[in-house]
Amino acid sequence: MKCWQLAALTALFALSAIDLRYGDESGFSLTPCVPYGWLPKGTQTAIRSEHRRVVNVFGLMSLSQDLCCYLTEGNINSDFIIEAIDDFAKTLTKPTVIVLDNATWHTSKKVRAKADEWERQGVFIFYLPTYSPQRYAAPAEPD
Repeated sequence: MKCWQLAALTALFALSAIDLRYGDESGFSLTPCVPYGWLPKGTQTAIRSEHRRVVNVFGLMSLSQDLCCYLTEGNINSDFIIEAIDDFAKTLTKPTVIVLDNATWHTSKKVRAKADEWERQGVFIFYLPTYSPQRYAAPAEPD
C-alpha cells in the first residue's frame, strides 16, 4: 500500500504538482580519519581535530537533489525536528510532502501534534512503513 502511495507522490512531483522531500539525519565527527595522503617531499601539514565535537544534521532532499539542511551540535530530538520543519514550511511555494522513517523523534507525540498545523501550511508528513525487506522492492500489482 505504501509503495503505491509513494509512487503516486513521485508522479505528482514529476508533474510539479507538489514538492516531495525525503528527510533524514546524520552525525559528523570532527575527528579526522586520514589513513594516507600525498604531500611534496619535505612538506608537513596538520589536520585540525576536535575529539569531543559532533555536528548533527537533519536534511530534506527532493528527487531533483534540492537539499535543505539544519545543523546542531546538540542531539537530534523531536524539538529539533519541529523547529526544522517549522522553518522549512516558511519557504514553501506549493504543497509539500515530507517522507520520514519511524525514528522516535519523527513519530513522537510532539511531532504528531504539529501535523494539523503543518497541513494548514501545506506540509504533509508521510511515514514509511516499519522496516521490512519488501519496502525496497518495486510496487507489486494491487490485489
